[in-house]
Amino acid sequence: METEYMKEAYGLLFEIETGLIEYIEQTMEETYGIGWQIQAPATMKYKPYSKHFDSFYYHELISMLRAYPVLLISPKTFIYN
Repeated sequence: METEYMKEAYGLLFEIETGLIEYIEQTMEETYGIGWQIQAPATMKYKPYSKHFDSFYYHELISMLRAYPVLLISPKTFIYN
């Protein structure tokens, strides 16, 4: 019974994380262009990313939401679409 809850929780977390990745990539590319992974940190005077966006963990995605004003959203925007 407990494993069913764990599977369901992981599935929900996966959907949230996937939605975040899609939202961040789309919004950043629309705002900063194809090279957003280089352009965006430079624009905000942040250090360049030390790893590729595809390998970011959930907490790093959340940090990006807070770091870039263009990413300010309501959580419902990416969870329920």
